[in-house]
Amino acid sequence: YSSFILEEVKDTYRVRDASLIKCYYSLDCDIEAVSLQQYFCEVVWSVTTDSDNCEDILRLLVKCIVLSNGKRMDTDLLKSVFELRYAAIAGFMPDLVGCAVCGKFDENLMYFDTVNGVLLCDDSKTDNAVLLNATLVTAMRHITYSPFDKLFGFSIPQQQSKRLSRITERYLLEQTEQRFRTLEFFNSIRC
Repeated sequence: YSSFILEEVKDTYRVRDASLIKCYYSLDCDIEAVSLQQYFCEVVWSVTTDSDNCEDILRLLVKCIVLSNGKRMDTDLLKSVFELRYAAIAGFMPDLVGCAVCGKFDENLMYFDTVNGVLLCDDSKTDNAVLLNATLVTAMRHITYSPFDKLFGFSIPQQQSKRLSRITERYLLEQTEQRFRTLEFFNSIRC
C-alpha cells in the first residue's frame, strides 16, 4: 500500500516518486485467501471509475484484504460485505429500507430483487427476487447502511453467510454486467 506522485507527460503519466505506507508482505499464501483478494482487486479495477468515491473504495479494499489474511472473518461473510458495500459505494446501492411496492419493512420473510436492487414483500415479489429471512435482511441492511467503523462488527451463522454470499454475488454481477475470472477461479477452488 503506497503513495505515488505522478507527472503528466503528453497523454500519459509517469511515476515521479513513490513511498510505502504499509507493507503487507506477510499476507497469507493460502490459495483461497489469495484468490479472494484477487477477486476484490479485479472488481475494483474493472468497475471503478474516476467519479466513484475512490477513498471509500480503497479503504474497503484494504480492510477486506487484511481480514481475509488468516481468515479473521468468515470467508463467505467477508465476500458478501465486500460485494454489497462496494456496490453501494460504486453507485449500485440497493434499497433495503422496506418493500419497494407497499413499504412493509419488518416481515419475517422478504425477497430481494437482484436486477432492480429492491426489497419486496411476499405479495410484491418478482421472478428476479430471492427469498431472505430476517437474519439476511438485517445483515444486508447492516452492510449497506452502517458506518464504516461498524461495518465488520457483526456475524451470522455460517449457513446464512453462505446463502448471503450467493445473493450478493448475484447482485454484483447483475449490476455490473460483468464476468470476473478471479471469481470463477475462487468458486472453483472452493468446490
